[in-house]
Amino acid sequence: SSDLPIGSDPLTLPPGQTIAGDRYGYVVAIDYGALADLAEAQPGRIILVEQPLGSLVYKGQAIASVSPGHDLDERQVAAVRRAIRIGRRRELLQDPMFGVDQLGNIAWTAVSTAKSNPAAGLVAIHALNDLLYRWGHEDALICRAGEGARVFCRDTLMDHLACAYESLMVVASESMQQQSLAEVSKGIARAFPSQPREMQDKLEQAVIDTLSALGDHVP
Repeated sequence: SSDLPIGSDPLTLPPGQTIAGDRYGYVVAIDYGALADLAEAQPGRIILVEQPLGSLVYKGQAIASVSPGHDLDERQVAAVRRAIRIGRRRELLQDPMFGVDQLGNIAWTAVSTAKSNPAAGLVAIHALNDLLYRWGHEDALICRAGEGARVFCRDTLMDHLACAYESLMVVASESMQQQSLAEVSKGIARAFPSQPREMQDKLEQAVIDTLSALGDHVP
């Protein structure tokens, strides 16, 4: 969203204060507004969210870095931990990576020789193709930060999408399901022109990485 006071590119920050999570679980939500308020409370303060949305966090693992550091009191540290919410289960409504992963898992299981059900696999593949195509045309994969952003995060949605497609190309070879591979390939080809350059690079690399697994398919 263009009105979020955040940036998508991690910064190389000077030494600062690291804030550790106080529990085990997944990052299920990030309140960027609360983090922005905390950053703006001191001139020059920048907050880097260390763990992307949906990532697994161990108790004591760093979840945020604040620069310049060592100036947050206990109340402010607690506010950062509240803003980066850790839960036992990932939440689909706030975590698009979770949805991509689930579609990829459903398609992988259906297409593989574990199930060998191309019909169910195609339903999941078509849904994944729809997301890639729609998000590309909506510029949803590009984070546009306002000038002077004070909060930065790592966005891994493009990585999850590329990983899902790479896995499906490999498993289509394992099960010799040429119709599944065809739909995966067509989904990438249709969506490719509308993707940001970074997503195009990731998809291209996924295709290159899987070529050696496709030798048994009829050209």
